[in-house]
Formats: sequence, structure tokens, C-alpha cells
Amino acid sequence: MSSTVSSFPLIALIDVNNFYVSCERLFNPSLAHQPVVVLSNNDGCIVARSDEAKALGFPMGAPWFRWRALARRSGTVVLSSNYELYGDMSRRIMRLAAGFADVQEIYSIDECFLSWHPFPAGCTAAGTGGAIRADLERWTGLPVKIGLAGTRTLAKLATHWAKTRPGAVLAWPELTPDEQDEILRRTPVSALWGIGPNRARHLGQDGILNAADLARCNPGQIADRFDRPLAQTVHELRGTPIFSSRHPSPPARQSILSSRSFGSPVTDPTILADSLCVYMSHAANKLRSTGASALTIGIWLESRPRGLSHTLRRWRLQGLPRPTSDSRSLIATALALLASLHEPGLPYTKSGVYLGDLVPDGAGCGNLFDRPDATDRADRLSRLIDESHRRFGPHGLGYGASGLTHPLSWNPKRDFRSPAYTTDWHHLPLVHAYP
Repeated sequence: MSSTVSSFPLIALIDVNNFYVSCERLFNPSLAHQPVVVLSNNDGCIVARSDEAKALGFPMGAPWFRWRALARRSGTVVLSSNYELYGDMSRRIMRLAAGFADVQEIYSIDECFLSWHPFPAGCTAAGTGGAIRADLERWTGLPVKIGLAGTRTLAKLATHWAKTRPGAVLAWPELTPDEQDEILRRTPVSALWGIGPNRARHLGQDGILNAADLARCNPGQIADRFDRPLAQTVHELRGTPIFSSRHPSPPARQSILSSRSFGSPVTDPTILADSLCVYMSHAANKLRSTGASALTIGIWLESRPRGLSHTLRRWRLQGLPRPTSDSRSLIATALALLASLHEPGLPYTKSGVYLGDLVPDGAGCGNLFDRPDATDRADRLSRLIDESHRRFGPHGLGYGASGLTHPLSWNPKRDFRSPAYTTDWHHLPLVHAYP
């Protein structure tokens, strides 16, 4: 069935297939058609799997040590998370996708919603989705699937089923009513956007087993029996937009966290200070990128001494006299908090920083004794370092307290990491030409 859809808004969800694995395969074609798993920080758990690895039974989120033997027996390729590569490829594909529609809403590192208000006359949803998919794959090399519908819930559902369609595009408005009903009947409620296992179990106790069952429910009764968001999902399954993306301004960020586990336990307070300075530099950079300043700063340390069955977590929070995004002042405050938090002799396994009570730049009252010239110099220095990181990578220019390279003594373990192909000059792929 093919028709134009110009009388109502249309929403598309773009989803990169097996994102981490696809990024790795893009620069290492030998991984194609091989089982591949990607591990989390410190190579602890499985966080991504190729279709071949899924078929072998590797579960999401499972501790890696329990599945190491199967990987050896099956010839599965094991990789550490390459966050530099994944983050850069995400920025590239999201920037390109934004040019295809009136509005873009980035949903996760590998998903974004596009919306048209209204959809252009004379175009088909499937044709538009196919053109977007072809352009994104041609320009980035990453395989994507696209679902298009009148609501975000149906677009999410259509994207899930798009992988079963030739061309990996599914346009919900261009399906027949029978085709739509079949997909709804074949979709368990647990697979719907925003419905977790517990909610699905409770729905099942009421005889609501699939999306078709839920779509037939009375929204008012669902709101009374469960809650209003689930009733809104019923409306969306029926084609009535509730979760609007017409003006998708993401909710203002309320806090920023930056932390990592150490590759090995740390007892040296100097190394703890180095880690906090690096994390605070990252957090402050993210803070400035959102045009915000922080009024609260915090740090935490985690330790698991021998003989304890649980992790010890220690926090320190401090309010700031005025909102700031200046890395130097934030680092200085973090180091002062560390001096009061650190307990000698404990083997620390993780550290982190927190920035909270975020306000837009320029908000809040100044101090009578503030020096405008000093504030201006701090702003210019921060912008210079941010620009250096964008152009030359995160280690070209930084603050002395955090060092210019990551000390191997506390870096998370990433024993199977691939090169940072797109963000480090030293990792650029080499091409050898022979006469």
C-alpha cells in the first residue's frame, strides 16, 4: 500500500543497528559476519553484541568472566568499549540526521526522533525513510533502521519491526489495517516503549498480553488501574499523539556526573587527586557545552576493603558562593573536598565528581568583590581549552593538576580496545600502496 501523508504530523525514529559493534566493523571489515561482543568499563560486563553473538546465547549485561570460555570455544571477537570512537560517530550521524526534518530530538547515543509538521505533500513515508537511510549509510557507513508513524510510540514499534523488512524501513501509515493489527498482536507488552518487566507482568495478570490487547483498553480505566503515562501509551497506540516532539527541548539538565572505576585499587592520594581533576575537567567541559553553570559541587570515593562483602561509598557536597563553569575553580574545590574525605590506607576502586543545581550562564547574583577582568580571563581560558579539545583531542592541552596524559596506574582496564580511528592522529588507519 502506498500513499502520501501530508494531512498530519509524521515522526520517524532512526536507530543504528548494534551501534557499538557497527562502529567497530566500520573500521575493521574483517569483523563482518563474525560474533562480536563489546565489554563495559574495566572489561566487566557485556554491553553490546552482534547478531551472531546473540545467536550464540551471549546475554546483555552478563559478567564477562562467566562467558569467557564460550567466547574462546566459538571464536567470538571480544572488544573493550571505545567511547571516543562511539561518541564521535554518534555526533556525526546525529548532525547529518538533523538536516532531514523540521525538528530533531536525540533520544540516546544511537537513536533520534525526526518530525515534520506537516509532512511534505506529494511524498510517501516509506520513500522518505528509504532515502534518509540510504544517505546516512552512504555518508557514515553505519547501518540504520527507520520506523515512521504518527506517534512516537508507534514510531518506536515500527523501528523494532523494520529490521524484518527489506530495506529496514517500516512506514506505519502505509500498512493496511490488517497488517497493523498483526504487528500489534505479535508485539508483547514488555516490548513496548516505557513498559518494563514488572509492569508487563501486572498487565498480564489482567489479560493484557500484547500491544493489540493494550490498544483496545479504555484509557480512563487504565489510568485508574495503573497510571496516566500508561493511559497515554494507549492513546499513542491508537494513533493519537500524546508524547509530543513538536518542540523537543530536552528537559534542562539538573546535574552532571563524571566517574570511572580504576583499573586496579588506588591508595595514593595523589593519584586520587589526578583522577578527580580529570573527571572534573570533563564535567566542566560538558557544563559549558550546555551553556550552564553549577551552584553545587560534590565528589565521591568507593572502596571495598578485604573482608567486606559490600562497597563503601563516601560523599562530600559543597555549595558554591556563585554559579560557575570555570574548570580551575571547580578543580580547586574538588581537591579541597578530597582532603577532608580521603581516609589513608583504604584501597579505592572508583572516584567521581558531581555538579548540581545547574542554572543558565549569567543567572544568579554576582559578588561585590568579584573582579570582572579575572572572570573574563577565566572564561577565555576555558573557551580556549574547549576549542583545543575539539580540534586536537582531549590530551593536547589541559590543567596541570590533571596531567596531560592518563596515568596507566588508575585508568580503567580496556585490554581489548580498538584504535580511536576518528579522534586521534596517531590512530588514523594506514593504507599501504605497492607499485
